[in-house]
Amino acid sequence: MTRGALSEAKMDMLARDLTAILLAHQGARDGSAIARSITRLEVTELDPTRSYVGGRVSDAPCYRLTYTVPGGALNEEKKRSLVEKSTNAILAAEGTPYSEEEAYRVWCLINEVPDGNWASAGKIWRWKDIMRWVVRREIAARRGEREVAKPGGEREVAAQGGERRRDSERHRKGMAA
Repeated sequence: MTRGALSEAKMDMLARDLTAILLAHQGARDGSAIARSITRLEVTELDPTRSYVGGRVSDAPCYRLTYTVPGGALNEEKKRSLVEKSTNAILAAEGTPYSEEEAYRVWCLINEVPDGNWASAGKIWRWKDIMRWVVRREIAARRGEREVAKPGGEREVAAQGGERRRDSERHRKGMAA
């Protein structure tokens, strides 16, 4: 985005709004702290004297959103809605009423990472794996538990009261995302 286009407070509000918009379109539970914990938003501000449109310095702020999502997370309708709502959120944060002309200052790019090419924590994550991870963590949080990784794909779940139970691969496969 063009540096200085939004105040810190407006940028903070927009970051919360854009995060909520993306998570809703990916099917995350509203307000999910777990889903939010793995959602990143980075802002790169560009010098306004070096932002050109049509070969001339732009007289209005420009924005480019690049969403990088696992393949399969968004269908065509969700993409269309994501772009529309994101554009509206940016213009609202700026205090600019929506018009098609103003909306052209907001570009949205959606990069879908092919299934099997998303990695974190030293391992490959498929979309269904991410969804299961979020659901499993939300259930554990509601129960006051925490997962402890164990060798061989097993996990031990420790409850607040100190009791422990094993959660084998067979049981985890039953979890629906």
